[in-house]
Amino acid sequence: MARTSTSPRRRSDVTRHLPLQATAPYLNAPTSYASASGIALCTWLATVLLANALRHANRPGPAETLLRRLTYRPSRKQILSVQQ
Repeated sequence: MARTSTSPRRRSDVTRHLPLQATAPYLNAPTSYASASGIALCTWLATVLLANALRHANRPGPAETLLRRLTYRPSRKQILSVQQ
Protein backbone atom coordinates (compact mmCIF):
# COMPACT_ATOMS: atom_id res chain seq x y z
CA MET A 1 0.00 0.00 0.00
CA ALA A 2 1.36 3.40 -0.92
CA ARG A 3 2.13 5.78 1.87
CA THR A 4 0.33 9.10 1.58
CA SER A 5 1.65 12.22 3.18
CA THR A 6 -0.10 15.43 4.08
CA SER A 7 3.16 17.38 4.12
CA PRO A 8 3.63 20.01 1.42
CA ARG A 9 5.66 19.16 -1.65
CA ARG A 10 9.35 19.68 -1.48
CA ARG A 11 10.67 22.64 -3.45
CA SER A 12 12.83 20.35 -5.58
CA ASP A 13 9.69 18.49 -6.74
CA VAL A 14 8.11 21.69 -8.01
CA THR A 15 11.17 23.29 -9.60
CA ARG A 16 12.32 20.10 -11.32
CA HIS A 17 9.81 20.66 -14.13
CA LEU A 18 10.54 24.36 -14.68
CA PRO A 19 12.85 25.30 -17.57
CA LEU A 20 16.26 26.56 -16.59
CA GLN A 21 16.33 29.11 -19.39
CA ALA A 22 13.69 30.91 -21.37
CA THR A 23 13.71 30.05 -25.04
CA ALA A 24 12.75 32.12 -28.04
CA PRO A 25 11.51 29.62 -30.66
CA TYR A 26 11.89 32.01 -33.57
CA LEU A 27 15.51 32.66 -32.59
CA ASN A 28 16.06 28.92 -32.16
CA ALA A 29 18.34 29.60 -29.22
CA PRO A 30 18.02 29.86 -25.46
CA THR A 31 17.74 33.39 -24.14
CA SER A 32 18.12 34.84 -20.69
CA TYR A 33 15.11 35.94 -18.68
CA ALA A 34 16.20 39.55 -19.23
CA SER A 35 16.18 39.04 -23.01
CA ALA A 36 12.79 37.31 -22.91
CA SER A 37 11.42 40.17 -20.81
CA GLY A 38 12.84 42.67 -23.29
CA ILE A 39 11.16 40.87 -26.20
CA ALA A 40 7.86 40.85 -24.30
CA LEU A 41 8.17 44.55 -23.47
CA CYS A 42 8.92 45.47 -27.09
CA THR A 43 5.94 43.42 -28.30
CA TRP A 44 3.66 45.11 -25.78
CA LEU A 45 4.97 48.56 -26.71
CA ALA A 46 4.42 47.87 -30.42
CA THR A 47 0.79 46.88 -29.79
CA VAL A 48 0.20 50.00 -27.69
CA LEU A 49 1.64 52.22 -30.41
CA LEU A 50 -0.44 50.46 -33.08
CA ALA A 51 -3.61 50.86 -31.00
CA ASN A 52 -2.86 54.54 -30.48
CA ALA A 53 -2.28 55.07 -34.21
CA LEU A 54 -5.59 53.35 -35.02
CA ARG A 55 -7.37 55.48 -32.41
CA HIS A 56 -5.99 58.72 -33.91
CA ALA A 57 -7.06 57.57 -37.39
CA ASN A 58 -10.59 56.80 -36.05
CA ARG A 59 -10.30 53.20 -37.19
CA PRO A 60 -11.39 50.15 -35.20
CA GLY A 61 -8.83 47.65 -34.03
CA PRO A 62 -8.43 44.20 -35.57
CA ALA A 63 -10.46 42.40 -32.88
CA GLU A 64 -13.38 44.81 -33.23
CA THR A 65 -13.26 44.54 -37.03
CA LEU A 66 -13.35 40.73 -36.86
CA LEU A 67 -16.15 40.74 -34.31
CA ARG A 68 -18.29 43.10 -36.39
CA ARG A 69 -17.60 41.14 -39.56
CA LEU A 70 -18.68 37.89 -37.90
CA THR A 71 -21.69 39.47 -36.19
CA TYR A 72 -23.14 41.54 -39.01
CA ARG A 73 -22.39 39.36 -42.02
CA PRO A 74 -25.42 38.36 -44.08
CA SER A 75 -26.98 35.01 -43.39
CA ARG A 76 -26.68 32.16 -45.87
CA LYS A 77 -30.36 32.49 -46.81
CA GLN A 78 -29.87 36.15 -47.71
CA ILE A 79 -26.84 35.33 -49.85
CA LEU A 80 -28.71 32.58 -51.72
CA SER A 81 -31.78 34.78 -52.34
CA VAL A 82 -29.60 37.55 -53.84
CA GLN A 83 -27.84 35.09 -56.18
CA GLN A 84 -31.11 33.75 -57.63
